[in-house]
Amino acid sequence: ATVQALRVSQLEADDLDEDMTALLADRILDALSLVQPLVSDWSVELRSAVRFLLCGAMLCGTSGPAATFGAKLYGLELLTARAAGGYATRLKFLTALCLVGYWRDWLRLRQANARGSSSGAASVSLSALSGVLSLLELANLLAFLRHGRRVSLVHRLLGARWGHPPGPPRLYQPAAFAFVDRELVWHSFAELADAATGAIADARRFISGRRDYDCDGSSGAASGSPGGCRLCGQEACLPTLCSSDCRCGPCCYFCLAASLPYSCPTCPAAARTVADLVLACGPSE
Repeated sequence: ATVQALRVSQLEADDLDEDMTALLADRILDALSLVQPLVSDWSVELRSAVRFLLCGAMLCGTSGPAATFGAKLYGLELLTARAAGGYATRLKFLTALCLVGYWRDWLRLRQANARGSSSGAASVSLSALSGVLSLLELANLLAFLRHGRRVSLVHRLLGARWGHPPGPPRLYQPAAFAFVDRELVWHSFAELADAATGAIADARRFISGRRDYDCDGSSGAASGSPGGCRLCGQEACLPTLCSSDCRCGPCCYFCLAASLPYSCPTCPAAARTVADLVLACGPSE
């Protein structure tokens, strides 16, 4: 006789299937990055196709007990109420087709697209369908926690459940779990490295932009020369005086505005506000 599977084993098997499907889908979408309009417009359908191929290969590709990748790692097999010892090929294919899933994600994305379109009826219909599915999933989860069977709506629709084959239950397979853990860890590390690299590149651009800021791209204009800014040494961009009392010549407006409080760098003239824009670049008389 078959042994009823633990609730935590069924939930973790489904979570592992989701993680493996997302990992495989991300790699396929990265490979298709050159056809970006196709990927961005049909990303949800591509993920569903990947999930169908993965579930179909695991369920229909073997002659043994029907199980997905995560279920096999936990020693589970798919059983029916009528025939506890096997699972028909037709039901295997139907299960793989129903497990394409992503109902909530698909409805959420398609609902957002419908809001931007001129069809208001499509948006209302998708919103209502999403709410109904969410309520059904909540009711199914409560029933699963109460009875320990049929972890998803697909299992309840098809009358299927996860169970252990006859014999002592095998809750895990260490070798397979080591491989999966290594793949998921490296995938997470790659995402972290990408995020850190982008942050470092942005910081370097920000720092170098402030250090190498040049008004007109030239590198002449010695400090104190006619038309030169006395703060950065470059050609004055938007020449501005420190105050009406300053006679040392103009500075770049942005250089002067960045030094608070305002004061002339060469004479003791202090200023509380930036003076009006100076049209002449030479030192004032």
